[in-house]
Amino acid sequence: MQERLEDAGFFFDPPHRTWVRFADEDEVEAVSSYLKRHALKGVVQPATGRGQTVKHPRLSDQLVLPDGGSPTVCALCGQSGVSCRRWLEGDDTDDTDYPNAAMFYMCGQCVQERMLPHPRLYAPVDEAL
Repeated sequence: MQERLEDAGFFFDPPHRTWVRFADEDEVEAVSSYLKRHALKGVVQPATGRGQTVKHPRLSDQLVLPDGGSPTVCALCGQSGVSCRRWLEGDDTDDTDYPNAAMFYMCGQCVQERMLPHPRLYAPVDEAL
């Protein structure tokens, strides 16, 4: 069942000891229907933390280059002459569509070592809205 919930976009939230899935308003009916089909109970509540970035540490607070870097300069480690991708920092609800979201370039090494283990959602800018 855990794999099915994870495939449906749910994640386990240890502090609250429950499964959570953030959904847009137009997705709520489909998610509720999914839960009913699998005989699971669900509660729809407004997400706290929308547009806030205080719940988890932010990589944007650790930037060596506050201007965000460039396609060949990593803003997180400052290394130049490397291929970098531009990333958008999510808020506390893992949403990337909020005002003044931080955007900066990261090299592959920083993505692997510093972003992947990080609890906040990051999305490539070309895939973000």
